[in-house]
Amino acid sequence: MDKTITLIRHGQTEGNRRRWYYGSADLPLSQEGAEELKRLAEDKIYPSAEGAKLFTSGMTRTNQTLQEIYGDISFETVEALREMRFGVFEKHSYEELKNVPAYQLWISDTSGEVIPEGGESRRDFCSRIYSGWAELEERSGAKNIAVLHGGPIAVIMMHLFGTDDFNSEFIKWIPGPGHGYTFGIGTEMSASYRAF
Repeated sequence: MDKTITLIRHGQTEGNRRRWYYGSADLPLSQEGAEELKRLAEDKIYPSAEGAKLFTSGMTRTNQTLQEIYGDISFETVEALREMRFGVFEKHSYEELKNVPAYQLWISDTSGEVIPEGGESRRDFCSRIYSGWAELEERSGAKNIAVLHGGPIAVIMMHLFGTDDFNSEFIKWIPGPGHGYTFGIGTEMSASYRAF
């Protein structure tokens, strides 16, 4: 069965404003983030929820984003599609970490095997997202909307429309807060997508 899916990155949080690494930290939307989502919804950049199955990662910021866009509506969660776990780097910025040896080792790693203390490696993160994506596909209907995080959306998009080369492709697929992609999935998956 042909399906469509829209992936929406959650709205802005304090972590985005401070340029933090944060995945496990369950931050809410900032007031500015909530207001921007309302403006984007008023501009009608999002598909209608009519007839759609809705999903989030279950984190506060994704649940709040769904509510800001679509109101009080039922949804399901796919916890495997949560953001990367950054361990000891959580709630810190590049500027705060740039002289920390363990951080330098992690950001210079091209193998995807280096694990921040208390976190997960890039390889494990990608494997988790692939599993979460398979779960979402299995549970999806003909029309689907999922509010997720920048990292998982980037992994899904580079897997479907780019390559699995995390080092060269990951950053370019991360949409801005409140933005994302719509595309077809299933046996007749379209080779194109629409960014919004």
